[in-house]
Amino acid sequence: MFKHLKRQGLDEKIYTLCKIKGVYKRKRLKGKRVRTANGERRALYNYAQIEAFEYLQYDTKEITDMHALPLKIYNKFKNKPELPIYQWTIVDAKTKVRFLAWSYTLDSFFGLKFLEWVIVWLRAHQVMVKMNIQFDGGSEFCSASKRKLEIWNENLKKYDVFVYDTEGAKWKQNLVERTHRIDDEEFYCPRGEFIDSKQDFLEEAQLWIMYYNNRISDGIGLEGITPREKLVQLGYQNAKDICNFPCFILEDYYKPFR
Repeated sequence: MFKHLKRQGLDEKIYTLCKIKGVYKRKRLKGKRVRTANGERRALYNYAQIEAFEYLQYDTKEITDMHALPLKIYNKFKNKPELPIYQWTIVDAKTKVRFLAWSYTLDSFFGLKFLEWVIVWLRAHQVMVKMNIQFDGGSEFCSASKRKLEIWNENLKKYDVFVYDTEGAKWKQNLVERTHRIDDEEFYCPRGEFIDSKQDFLEEAQLWIMYYNNRISDGIGLEGITPREKLVQLGYQNAKDICNFPCFILEDYYKPFR
């Protein structure tokens, strides 16, 4: 709660950590925690050992979700053909830096092309570590097909990149799935009312990419710093350039190649 109020720009001298703790104590409030059966907290990666961009998660999100959006904003994205309805997300496990794109349709052609775009973006910014990228068995990726997965890996070998699917284990996509909730709560819900055209969307989406990569994170390994600050901490002097990923709609760039 203290960090949330701080992010909203409220005065830390008024909403102090001690006062907030006092309210929680008097009202007998407790934060919810989900743990394993024996009470342990088990991480998916060894965050102390892995490098930036060594492990990434890749997923898509349908913007027109009635469970996530107010009716007015849901109807806007549903009924305005110029607004995209799918979001493509790649997030780095170590730094939580994210790369986003949008589209009007989902298919594996876009799945591979956006992945290549992100890989080339990182290689162009001197990120030379071998990348291991996971995704689920969706049709926009490899449809859980071993043969198709082999084809993707053969195509990506030149970039020193290995891709693999989660084999149905949804919990393995925990990082990227969690960021999608943040998209709803901090982007689509509060900013959706200002989006009435494709140009409006592109402007808001670009600001959102830049904001997220400079947003304080409580994720493992960050504990209160931003993804960009984590990159700087790891020695990336071009962290700002990496985080300022360009916003685009996939059909605008790749439709002619189909």
